[in-house]
Amino acid sequence: MKRIIYILLIGVGVMTLGACELDLQDDPNRLAPADADPDFLLTGIQVNTASLFDRASVRGMEVTRMENLGASTWENAYSATTFDAIWQDAYADIMVEALVLDAIAVEKEFYHHTGIAKVLSAYALVAMVDMFGEVPYSEAFDATNFIPNADGGAANYTAALALLDDAIADFAKTPLATADSDLFYEGDPVLWTTCAKTLKLRIHLQSSLVNSSSVAAINALLSENDLIDTDEEAFAFPYGVSSNDPVSQHPSFNNNYAGGANDYQSNSFMNTMYQSNDPRMRYYFYRQVTTDPTDITLKDCIGTTAPAFYGSDDAYCLIGDGYWGRDHLDDAGIPPDGQLRTVNGPYPAGGLFDADQGALVGLTDGFEGAGINPMIMPAFTEFMKAEAALTLGTSGDARTSLETGLRSSLNYVVFGFKGGAAASFVTDEAAYNTAMASSIDTYVANVLAAYDAAGSVDARLGVIVSEYYIALFGNGLDAYNTYRRTGHPKNMQPAVRNSNPGLFYRSFTYPASYVNRNSNATQKPNNAVQVFWDNNPAGFVD
Repeated sequence: MKRIIYILLIGVGVMTLGACELDLQDDPNRLAPADADPDFLLTGIQVNTASLFDRASVRGMEVTRMENLGASTWENAYSATTFDAIWQDAYADIMVEALVLDAIAVEKEFYHHTGIAKVLSAYALVAMVDMFGEVPYSEAFDATNFIPNADGGAANYTAALALLDDAIADFAKTPLATADSDLFYEGDPVLWTTCAKTLKLRIHLQSSLVNSSSVAAINALLSENDLIDTDEEAFAFPYGVSSNDPVSQHPSFNNNYAGGANDYQSNSFMNTMYQSNDPRMRYYFYRQVTTDPTDITLKDCIGTTAPAFYGSDDAYCLIGDGYWGRDHLDDAGIPPDGQLRTVNGPYPAGGLFDADQGALVGLTDGFEGAGINPMIMPAFTEFMKAEAALTLGTSGDARTSLETGLRSSLNYVVFGFKGGAAASFVTDEAAYNTAMASSIDTYVANVLAAYDAAGSVDARLGVIVSEYYIALFGNGLDAYNTYRRTGHPKNMQPAVRNSNPGLFYRSFTYPASYVNRNSNATQKPNNAVQVFWDNNPAGFVD
């Protein structure tokens, strides 16, 4: 690597980057690498990883109907500039700064600092591949090259795996200083090693449709038995509590608890949980009103019937009991309903538990935004293992992993997150806990019965992925990846105002800052361009 690029990121740790196009002239007013604070750099990389995750997750939640997408067609849903900030996060604020930190940490023998940065750099690189397809990496950090060529997705996945292996080796070393600024695992190299191995599992499963070595790689990881499977090991960025500093709060809380919601929740996603009596629903969502509206000036669909192309099970207009969201690809005007919309609950946004209050939310409600970014929760590991066992024949039993994943998600959301969010809203906590435990048992039994009744591998995969999808709430990136990889869930709500909304995003539009400043970059012809690991047919998902 040409380390002269490092000079530019030291000191303020913030810059604007387009297409990896950097001003590479040395600035004598900036600090030299040796003068930089590794803890400061590591904190910045971690905060920027949270930003990347949040921005990527929102787009993934929108296209998978986990959150409402306010457009009438796929083609007008996003522009190229929509993705500029994600590109900035990944390249300038994570991957470049990780290289800066590596130059410092190796010299100082701060091995755990650079190991953490490599894990997060690998995560960012994989996210770029999964969202956009072919992106620069091998030439991206050459100080003399302003127009880096894109690498193939498979090559970038290989590079990410190499970063993770390097990080695991770093965590095995004895550093001269611990990573006290670590916001994820408080500098624990054992937990970071577990995280790195689980990210390798995620990569191998994601590429399994096109990579014949995935089965052996996954089995090797399973045999090591060092994957995220406890709450302590969860790969989750923690947000704090500060109504005076919204940056420290979970973005979904900050965006919807300031005296009126800015987002619409997805009718489709809420209806899936509502119809199955999902015990997590009051933890995922908080209703500002508990009865359905009757005023057509607030909801223009009241009194109308669903489009003819909707199925009998598709949600339409109103879910019931005041769950106030919007249907898929609804670009209707915005009425004055911000104080009526359903907002995020305690998990994962740090909001308010729904105990039928039916009251307007504020910035001091619930957990005041002290939520998490659920990047890899223990339940996610189990659902990945279940899919791999079922579809690839890897070690383990798919049904067992399905049940373990279900119980992990349900118990964590209902009882574990923030010590049980419902505790202060019930008069008899013991009785409530008993009732909820029974509800969880019933829910799990129903899912397992559906799995046992499924008549094909694809039908069983549908049960696994549909439950993974619900557990992924707050993690749209993995929902988007899983949807394209498996084609499940099958019951995605159609566009409400257009029977032919165009081509689904098999990958997202390249950022404007990349294609406009790099003569070697060409914008995609349409939304149908598939990433390297997606060898499913056209129209596989919509």
